[in-house]
Amino acid sequence: MFVSYVVPTCLQVRYSLMPDSNDAYMHFNIDEVTGVITTRSQFDREQQAVYYIKVKAEDGKASDAPGHFPENTPNSGMSVCLVATSETQL
Repeated sequence: MFVSYVVPTCLQVRYSLMPDSNDAYMHFNIDEVTGVITTRSQFDREQQAVYYIKVKAEDGKASDAPGHFPENTPNSGMSVCLVATSETQL
């Protein structure tokens, strides 16, 4: 799985997983440059069938958009990804 965020080519996007109340993010890694998401755990569908993880993409440039809050912080976007587990082993 991977995420993608479109920005001008002169900016470097950094990806990160955001903490959540169920600690689902702790079962995954994300490459901060490519956005590729990999697992850190072996999943058991009978224990948990679905994980919701929040991915943040940030371009690193202070925003000049009017009303951007907090001021002079990087532009960012957030996505929630649903990851369903299965009984099939690869």
